[in-house]
Amino acid sequence: MGTGKEKQTKRRELVRRARHLHKESLRLLRKQKKKLADAVVAELDALNEQLRSTLATFDEKTSDVRALEKLCKDLDAKLQEHLGFARKSTTRETVESILWAVVIALLIRAFIIEAFKIPSGSMIPTLLVGDHIFVNKFVYGVRVPFTNYKLFTVRNPRRGEVIVFEFPGDPKDPENADSLGKDFIKRVVAIPGDRIRLENNELYINGKKVPHSVPRRGPCGDLTNDDLTNTECRRDDTCYLVDSKLDGHTFRFQYRTGDTPDSRCRLNTATFPAMEHYRKFRGRGEITVPEGHVFVMGDNRDNSRDSRYWGFVPFNVIKGKALIVWWSKDPTAGVFSGVRWRRMFSLIH
Repeated sequence: MGTGKEKQTKRRELVRRARHLHKESLRLLRKQKKKLADAVVAELDALNEQLRSTLATFDEKTSDVRALEKLCKDLDAKLQEHLGFARKSTTRETVESILWAVVIALLIRAFIIEAFKIPSGSMIPTLLVGDHIFVNKFVYGVRVPFTNYKLFTVRNPRRGEVIVFEFPGDPKDPENADSLGKDFIKRVVAIPGDRIRLENNELYINGKKVPHSVPRRGPCGDLTNDDLTNTECRRDDTCYLVDSKLDGHTFRFQYRTGDTPDSRCRLNTATFPAMEHYRKFRGRGEITVPEGHVFVMGDNRDNSRDSRYWGFVPFNVIKGKALIVWWSKDPTAGVFSGVRWRRMFSLIH
């Protein structure tokens, strides 16, 4: 029984090698035909046709392998005699295949799709700390890698879309030192020309309140140490959860209801400096988004550094649109217990 299986395995391997040889021969003839004498070309064409015909009718169980072996041997010898200078070794073919795969992967990452990890809770409840997402880099246009120069624009960001962008704050501001060069992810709430106002946790765009559901109480989720000046703080009090809709994008955001006795510290300008900027923004009344920029906010409204903190986001630093959560794991939980299976391959709205 074992001998029969071995013979069948050898037959399959022979067929695989024969097909590879036939493919290689046709490729070499197509590229090097002009360098060969007509008689040599005719001889190789005849051997190729014989091999093609034999493979078309070859049965791995009943056909005579000797004829196929002889054809392969003859064609291989002729190729080596007349086209040996152009043939590639197995090692070279393997290396070239690996290099091509790497090049294609880099091109995809540079221009089409890039992976991104959610580092903080600023987009809770839409995105959680430990979510791994794919970002569509082509949707807004193609940029020259490692620069902010855009080759062409496909379309501009729209209200409600979740985008990834390079930190847009003033590099001369010492408060921005830790954020320079980092990627951020937020939701676009206003586009060029929009008039925006935030009043009592209500968002107004062009004088109209953005519609949402009746707020309901729910857990806030923890702030990360990156968000807080005092790393001993823990935020585990109650938030209002709100379902909202913005230009066809339905999403959920949250804002805080205040401190509770369970909190280890109070959320104020000493522990969370962005709070001061939020108050200033709320008191400024209506502002207009300039051309070539968007106004972004985190869905975790009171726990997010965003346009209320460092201003508008210019188009040329936007990397792409968040697409899908492909992997999610709670970084504070165990290897297996922390995996959030239900979030796998969920679309980002």
